Amino acid sequence: MWVRACLLLLFLTIGLGGCERDEIQAYQAPKDAPRIGLATAATPAAGARRPEMTWTVPKGWRQLPGERAMRVATFEATSGANTVEVAVSAFPGRAGGLLSNMNRWRGQLNLDPIAQDDVSEHLTPFSKGNLRGFVLDMIGRGGGNNNAPKRMIGAIIEDGVSMTWFVKAMDEPSKLDDHKASIVGFAQSFRLAGGANSASGGAGAGQGPSEGSAGHNHSDHAGWQIPAHWKPDSNPSTILMAAYDAKNAAGEVRITVTALKGDGGGVLPNINRWRNQLGLAPVARIDDQPTQRIGGQAMVVDLLAADDGSGARQRMVVATLPRQGNTLFIKMAGINEAVEKEKQAFEQLVLSSGSPHTHP
Repeated sequence: MWVRACLLLLFLTIGLGGCERDEIQAYQAPKDAPRIGLATAATPAAGARRPEMTWTVPKGWRQLPGERAMRVATFEATSGANTVEVAVSAFPGRAGGLLSNMNRWRGQLNLDPIAQDDVSEHLTPFSKGNLRGFVLDMIGRGGGNNNAPKRMIGAIIEDGVSMTWFVKAMDEPSKLDDHKASIVGFAQSFRLAGGANSASGGAGAGQGPSEGSAGHNHSDHAGWQIPAHWKPDSNPSTILMAAYDAKNAAGEVRITVTALKGDGGGVLPNINRWRNQLGLAPVARIDDQPTQRIGGQAMVVDLLAADDGSGARQRMVVATLPRQGNTLFIKMAGINEAVEKEKQAFEQLVLSSGSPHTHP
């Protein structure tokens, strides 16, 4: 009787699980070796093949049993006496796009949404074959009733086939300090099963223009005047046309180039967004913010953060340039003195990146 009851329970469990989605499997490697997980996404887009994703489970992690809504897998990550929960989920296609997912997570942390032009400043990209990933580390604002601020470390991974995968941990800021390296390593270990990760295996997730991007190709950069000491970022975000790092006697600056459709959200909203990044109050009118014209159509905004007593004031110089029905945003940011030393080179880049009609 006891055996028959156990068999009946087993059949019921298998039947119920099969009605909802494919079973999540974890394979135990030899002793002391990392564990490899295999997961099949539950709801691929219509007509798309169902991709299988593999990953390496870090030491000190264990997969929690049972299914949870909206998740492919849930892990308990332990470092000493410190334990946090790490969730893995997957959704069809681009799942709303990079910007909307970032802003959804920011909302969970009581942070204001960001605009497309600022996406690259809030993530660290990585790639592996056809997989394109983005790591985010954000600390939120606390709410009322002694609700302390939370921190989120997450990754968004586009598989280049039919799914977008998400890795997320949210807890007290100090607790996540001990887990950031393993969470990032876990996200970077993702691979498509069956060799679909090959760089020659079709269009990768990083191919083609990003959401809100105007799209571009390498010929767009032809003729740009880039100083020899500006080092190009060999793996910039797909949001960007190009990115450079420059180092001089006063410090380091970061230069990014982004192309957005139309007017890129409007002049005044963009000015106030940049002012907010430097802790400056918004302006009510465009005329309240001094601007400079370069080459006829390029508008340059030069912003300097308030003096906080540290002696290192942040500065941001942004040029907006109409270009073939889109808007080019060229941004340079860093310590005031370091930015000043690159100002002339920055203006040369602005002039050389515009269409012939924007040149002097």
